[in-house]
Amino acid sequence: MGDFLGGIVKMLLDVGFNLFGFHIDLSNLAATTKSLCNWTEIQQSTLGEIAKDLNDVFVPIGLSLLTVFVMIDLIKKAMEIDRISWERIVMSMVRFLIFKVLIEHSYEFLNMIMSVAGGFINKTITALHYSTASSADIGTTIGDLVAKAEGVKLFIVTGEIAPLLMFIVFLVMYFPIIGTYVMVVAQIFKRVINIILAFAFSPIPLAIGTWEDGSATGKKFIMSVVALAFEGILMIVCVHIYALGLKSILSGVVGSASFGVSFGAMVGILLMNGILTTALNGITQLTEKWTGA
Repeated sequence: MGDFLGGIVKMLLDVGFNLFGFHIDLSNLAATTKSLCNWTEIQQSTLGEIAKDLNDVFVPIGLSLLTVFVMIDLIKKAMEIDRISWERIVMSMVRFLIFKVLIEHSYEFLNMIMSVAGGFINKTITALHYSTASSADIGTTIGDLVAKAEGVKLFIVTGEIAPLLMFIVFLVMYFPIIGTYVMVVAQIFKRVINIILAFAFSPIPLAIGTWEDGSATGKKFIMSVVALAFEGILMIVCVHIYALGLKSILSGVVGSASFGVSFGAMVGILLMNGILTTALNGITQLTEKWTGA
């Protein structure tokens, strides 16, 4: 009975599907996170194509705004007769040319930032010995806990009742577990959406940055993209810590374990799920604080 119930657990937790060109596997957060943080995969996805198409649309709009802001800036300087000088006018034109190039090549500029971050993500994965092996699947982990549970006596029935009780415990925890993994993947996918929006509409904040009074907007936008790039590294680290936490919990479950030990491991898995969710929720604020975005 234990192997049969363990197989059902693995089947119920083996939730996977394709979304916008990404393969989402709720039972293997390590592989899913690595895929969603891979800049090459984001570029080649359906969302990546949307970002490129929208960027092409908004470049002319950004250039139009750039012209308007430069004219406003020159008119403002012309009205300050006592402060007007050729140096200030030349600096305005230099700023205009710099931001014109940035707007026209905004996609390539942001792509450079994300590519550099992608290199650091790969180095982080190598340094951490980050594993996406199927043996780390949550379905396999909990399935083994159910299948190998033992040590419960119910009247004259022994042995087989422990896996059944663990299976009942699993059913009670099933929706919280799935809900947690959905939230985790949604949090990681949120970064992908934010990257796509930044690439698509980048000409607008860059154009605003041309205006002297709006220069902070352009700088803040660029730093926000750097923060998004850095988020991927922290997400990889958080998921790796989560995997180590699961490994630590299961280290006390060797072979067949008593019902109490198996139940405790299940509670530990729920705790690690909560820790991972909390950590991912705070990553955005942390990276923005570190980068000054």
